[in-house]
Amino acid sequence: MADPEKIEEGLAHEENMEKKGDKLVEQQQQQQQLQEQQQPILVKQKTKRVATLDAFRGLTIVLMILVDDVGGSYARIDHSPWNGCTLADFVMPFFLFIVGVAIALAL
Repeated sequence: MADPEKIEEGLAHEENMEKKGDKLVEQQQQQQQLQEQQQPILVKQKTKRVATLDAFRGLTIVLMILVDDVGGSYARIDHSPWNGCTLADFVMPFFLFIVGVAIALAL
């Protein structure tokens, strides 16, 4: 039993609370350990994206914007009027290549 002096001072109640608190902490730790043991290990799946294809897609979009904005100023960048090949004439084939590869990877 608790000391009568401690009961008078209210210390016996505090000691009981500390003991109960310690037991609760131990029980919570045991439950956490059991949960950690029961949880399956999650394996990160590899993404299906190809980094080089994404980089090429980004380069093609930059090229598309460049041809659209700067093409009127520089003849080498603007679309060719049927008598040659310029930088703008490569944008559409690049884009179609990217689409074809992406479809092949998706299927």
